[in-house]
Amino acid sequence: MKKKCLRREPADHFRTRRVSLEQTVDGWNIQPVGQALTFSELQALRQTGKIERKGNTQIFANLGVSLQLVIKHKDRKALALVQQRDILKLVSGYVPEDQLDNPLQTAWAELMEEVLSVSDKGLFGFSVAEEVLPDPYQLQRQNWLPVLKAPFIGSLSEENLTFSGRSTEWPVNFYIHHETASLQLVFPVTIEVPDDVTLIHAEDEISESGQEVLSIFDPECPAILMELDQHSMPTGKLFTLNSGEWTLWKPGQAKLSEYFSGPGKQLSRHFLD
Repeated sequence: MKKKCLRREPADHFRTRRVSLEQTVDGWNIQPVGQALTFSELQALRQTGKIERKGNTQIFANLGVSLQLVIKHKDRKALALVQQRDILKLVSGYVPEDQLDNPLQTAWAELMEEVLSVSDKGLFGFSVAEEVLPDPYQLQRQNWLPVLKAPFIGSLSEENLTFSGRSTEWPVNFYIHHETASLQLVFPVTIEVPDDVTLIHAEDEISESGQEVLSIFDPECPAILMELDQHSMPTGKLFTLNSGEWTLWKPGQAKLSEYFSGPGKQLSRHFLD
């Protein structure tokens, strides 16, 4: 496996909108607010850390989505993390404007973009309810691994949450990241991977010109596995998975993302110790 660019996109293609969170009789509803924002405008808004309040409604800079992705392999399991610079985080991303009413689409796109499952049989993709998830890189996939619903681990539990009145039909919860005034969704999933698998994280980076976003496949950039015990609690060890072998991984200066100081706090205590 060699390092290569899987996709190029104009850096200014992304658009999103602010979102409101309102408590309803049955739960919570999220819906878009205001005009479309460019990525630069979004970042400027997030840096203010300002959450607006109008009565019982809160208005956030943006909507983000994360996957609580539990990997099962050879009678072991782990929470999958990806490394972005010196931060270890859940598979996650910003929800674009056209998916704010159905952010589960964004979650599936991030899964396909960020986690590459490679074995001697080739590259695997993912499927949900026997529906193949679209391949953002147009690569040749040898097979498709089922993505299944899973219980939440940590302090989260399923919420009745709708998006402009629509349900995702998938377990979901949310938390507020106050520093960036953002509303963050979490969807719990589990995937059983082949015995001989290697898990690679494909990372997006800005080109030298600043005009493009490049999706880079680097075999030296693995997905990081936070091993879980039979009660779905961390064992205190991090691993990579290469050709079916679990290799102990040392975090060095890497830190856990804001999720692990919020709803995932009880998952992080072994790591921080």
